[in-house]
Amino acid sequence: MSDADGEQKRAHKRVSIVLRGSIIDNGDETKVIINDLSRGGAKLRVAEGTGPKSISFTLKINNIGELDAKLCWRKDDLMGVQFEEGSTEVFKRAAAYITSLPVAPWAAR
Repeated sequence: MSDADGEQKRAHKRVSIVLRGSIIDNGDETKVIINDLSRGGAKLRVAEGTGPKSISFTLKINNIGELDAKLCWRKDDLMGVQFEEGSTEVFKRAAAYITSLPVAPWAAR
């Protein structure tokens, strides 16, 4: 569902970010870029044709931790995931990490 600005209505506000991570699925590891993150999920970028073989897997965010995730949608090299219950502590570490990052000079307005 979209509002007048074209933004989807979500239960949790998403933060645009670029973080490195990986999907761990039955022992296989696939590198990903996390493009946005919220308390409830994330948008990931993977190499086209790669990614999890299962619907449920572990998302490892470098320097932050691991979250149990479920695939919600996929289009080309993008995928949306929803975090499973119990990921609150890892998300708190992610939020602290994001807020500790310096703001790019062109973005500080």
